[in-house]
Amino acid sequence: MNYDYILWDWNGTIIDDRQLCLDILNYMLVEHGVKPVTMAQYQNFFGFPVIDYYRKAGFDFSRYSYDSLAQEFIELYQKRSLKVGLVKDSLETIKELHKRGYKQIVFSASEINNLNEQIDSYQLRGYFKEALGISNIHAKSKLDLGLNWLDGLKNKKPRLLMIGDSIHDYEVAQALGADCVLISMGSHQSTKRLEETGAQVFTSAKQVLTFLI
Repeated sequence: MNYDYILWDWNGTIIDDRQLCLDILNYMLVEHGVKPVTMAQYQNFFGFPVIDYYRKAGFDFSRYSYDSLAQEFIELYQKRSLKVGLVKDSLETIKELHKRGYKQIVFSASEINNLNEQIDSYQLRGYFKEALGISNIHAKSKLDLGLNWLDGLKNKKPRLLMIGDSIHDYEVAQALGADCVLISMGSHQSTKRLEETGAQVFTSAKQVLTFLI
């Protein structure tokens, strides 16, 4: 299949930050008097907007504002995220797709300055035509981001492939008219939840290379 653009989700698809996010979540839960959660529990309630998954984790918004919790998370996360490494096989796949001439774009619900710092830290800038992130740290949705990007293209009906790791990635792909594959290896959601979308779910990003032949 020939695509005009390949849109890569960032967290859990390229950057291997699942365990870091769980560790920070549990630290914050304990600090706020809430019982920590297991990885399986985390993968079963994680989702977008992040405020909803914070509620499911047990944060009491009558006592703590979401803004303050989001700020606390980022302060604990950003510096450490530069050292977690990349999801297995993601870099090799990105390099091969670049070699094949695909236009690749990072498409993330991360705040754009934080996202750019991560991309540069992992020396990935040269493989991507563009990096799209949002203007705040609330990780609400990237649908508007995608629609605005589409609106700015000269080609109003581009052939798009979304590579992600979440239900939200699939939902956004549907709204953008994009095909979608989900990678379970570093996903913040369980494989079962990913499969329930009806999207193709791959264990490894390398399977995308065969999919594109």
